[in-house]
Amino acid sequence: LAASLPVSFDSLTQIGTLAGQLGIGANDVAEFTSVVARFGAVSDLSVEQAATAFGRLRALLPDVADGTFSMEQLASAVLKVGVNSVATEGEIVNVAVQLSSMAGYAGLTASELIGLSAALASVGVKPELARGTITRLFINMGRAVTDAGDRLDTFARVSGVSSETFAAAFGTSKFGPIFQSFIEGLGKIQSSGDDVVATLDQLGIKSVRDVPALTRLASGYSSTGEAGKILAENIANANDEIQKGGELSRQYAIIGNTVSAKLQILTNNFQNLSYVIGQGGG
Repeated sequence: LAASLPVSFDSLTQIGTLAGQLGIGANDVAEFTSVVARFGAVSDLSVEQAATAFGRLRALLPDVADGTFSMEQLASAVLKVGVNSVATEGEIVNVAVQLSSMAGYAGLTASELIGLSAALASVGVKPELARGTITRLFINMGRAVTDAGDRLDTFARVSGVSSETFAAAFGTSKFGPIFQSFIEGLGKIQSSGDDVVATLDQLGIKSVRDVPALTRLASGYSSTGEAGKILAENIANANDEIQKGGELSRQYAIIGNTVSAKLQILTNNFQNLSYVIGQGGG
């Protein structure tokens, strides 16, 4: 890696060490190190921050942990969404790490988690608040599904689906689109002049921290000017890129072609040569 990446040998070693501490298997360390090094070069995260975040996301997101999507695709999705939203890559990753365990509980995919994280960061919801708000929201949804009462009916009505459809989808990969519809439904209630706070109260969401956060998310505007569509737009961008996985390579290629990058690679190669010579001499 040091022979091809404009990242210092020490930095690459640090990433590899962190990979071991985060439980990355020996066969995956090279890929993990390459992705983290390149992501750190094109984002506002340090390599240590990126390594820790991606290590946790890899462990907590089922469709990344099982190899459905690679680390390269995950990193590319974060970069793509960062380009197309007002949130930075660091903000998106930090929120995603906070939400990752609850995303699996509700059934959100990796791309849906990234889109949700970007939407929350874009409307100014901080990582710790995002974790608490989404945790309580999903727990309320789970309880509503278990109880199968009026609260489930209200969740379903706001989402524009039947109670049976909502209950069957929760906790599965089919829940993402329904969750989008729920947030858009809150946006429609708000834009029509109805009392969105009263609706949230019916759903058991009463916290003075949760209500403003969800209201901001529901009222968020997409690039087309549609209120309540910011979540769907960010998820669409993340999903499109996680299927392709080329944004990391595209952004990194720009940096990799600079003179300073080529000089760093040359320095790395001299260090490698010195190491080989030293081994031979020993």
